[in-house]
Amino acid sequence: MRKSNKNFVPRRTVAVAFGSMALSVFALLLWGKLKLVTGVPRTAYAVPEERLPATKKPAPSPKPPAKTTSVPTDRPDLHGD
Repeated sequence: MRKSNKNFVPRRTVAVAFGSMALSVFALLLWGKLKLVTGVPRTAYAVPEERLPATKKPAPSPKPPAKTTSVPTDRPDLHGD
């Protein structure tokens, strides 16, 4: 029979803790690498209050559809003949 040990930690717990730490370190290294090589300038993060003035022109208003005064040719009673 095994003697009870106060400091005993199951192997599964140790494996999960080690895996979680390794994954966290990998994620931090990847995030740091991506942050260094992206094309976003640091000023985009440093001063978000300053914005460039809007230079877009407003969209032109749509033209109303043209009115048609033609008489349908498939109804001879509308021609007045």
